[in-house]
Amino acid sequence: MEESLDEIAEGVNKGYVILKDFYEKYVPLLSEASENMEKIYPMFLEETCPQCNKQLVKRNGRYGPFVACSGFPTCRYIKTEKVEVVDTGISCPKCSIGKIIEKVAKKGRVKGKKFYACDNYPKCKSIFKQLDEIK
Repeated sequence: MEESLDEIAEGVNKGYVILKDFYEKYVPLLSEASENMEKIYPMFLEETCPQCNKQLVKRNGRYGPFVACSGFPTCRYIKTEKVEVVDTGISCPKCSIGKIIEKVAKKGRVKGKKFYACDNYPKCKSIFKQLDEIK
């Protein structure tokens, strides 16, 4: 692809030719996927939405499964898990006000990994990978 873009920039090739070649390969793949790919539908749960009393559903999203109201987009309720705070008993070495607590990464390439941070966030943004880093 990079070579194709370089050719367009140098005037060797026309942009619409590259796009035409791409779409000729892409459209059949997209059609086959939409016809043959397994569709994952929301799973209805026994719980009701606390805001509108409609049934809650479990859906798959960008960051994994989540529970939300079946009345979306009218009702935008999303059930959040209550996270228990694990206090390490160590004072923050940077701000001296907050305590260092254990957290779990929710996104990115470190999703699910534990790390340690100041509970005075966002005023203090101290983050440590391990407890032995704290001095």
